[in-house]
Amino acid sequence: DPVSEDYIRTLAEVARLWPAMIMARTYGGAMGTTVVGFQFVDGKPVVEVHDPRWCIPVFKDRHALKLHSLEKRYMFPVDERDPETGEWVQRPYWYRRIIDTDRDILFKAVPVSDEVPEWEIESEVEHNFGFCPAIWVQNMPVQDDIDGDSDCLGIEDICEQIDALLSQANMGILASCDPTLKIITDAELDSIRKGSKNALKLPQGSSADYM
Repeated sequence: DPVSEDYIRTLAEVARLWPAMIMARTYGGAMGTTVVGFQFVDGKPVVEVHDPRWCIPVFKDRHALKLHSLEKRYMFPVDERDPETGEWVQRPYWYRRIIDTDRDILFKAVPVSDEVPEWEIESEVEHNFGFCPAIWVQNMPVQDDIDGDSDCLGIEDICEQIDALLSQANMGILASCDPTLKIITDAELDSIRKGSKNALKLPQGSSADYM
């Protein structure tokens, strides 16, 4: 009906559903899996697309790929001053967030080290939906695996061959732009300088040209 359709169209526009789905399609096509969720920020609906490389799923229904919780964790660089030298250096930190059926927890960033991190909660929201507000979708379904297949499955070798062919063609073009100097003479020559600002002094009967 017109009222429901108007509501859904407005919801999709406000939540920026279609740009998010384009990103989700990109992740799914490239890596075989995409993860899409939603949240409310200050009362505004927001569609989230999570990079599947950094997501660790716990399934409520493994066969249907229905999530019980989703942990998102990855390393990111932070510019800091070295206390000893005073120079700016980059140090890796952990980002960590857990979304489950009742809560959405964001942890404080922790420096990456060999020790087990001590996680402190930065913010926690009890949404109490009763379900995890995210879906795990395989790009091309694969049974008995949590990840699907990417769009480029089976053509990796062909892509490498195309890449090698283009590389060789590029090398050939660059080499042709720098031709080889050919000199015919009986004289002994010292080091030769090429270029428009240099001239070659050769004895009579000698020749020089480019191949």
